[in-house]
Amino acid sequence: AVSPSSVYRVLAGAGLLRRWNRKPSKKGTGFQQPLKAHEHWHSAIGYITPNDKLEGRAETILAERDAKLAAAREIRKTKRKAS
Repeated sequence: AVSPSSVYRVLAGAGLLRRWNRKPSKKGTGFQQPLKAHEHWHSAIGYITPNDKLEGRAETILAERDAKLAAAREIRKTKRKAS
């Protein structure tokens, strides 16, 4: 006799248990952990770390974020028009 867990393991290994052959989830692949002491997980897009503010990088960081957001908006607009 073969145990149900062995059957499941074999079928899962062969890819036969995936419903409708879905693509694997990309959930959790976009976030990178901070590596340095003064890198923070920002709770809001407008948040600037105290260290960046003190060293005068706040305006540059906010300008870069605004440019990235504008580019993302344009990409979304073109994707919506194409649909």
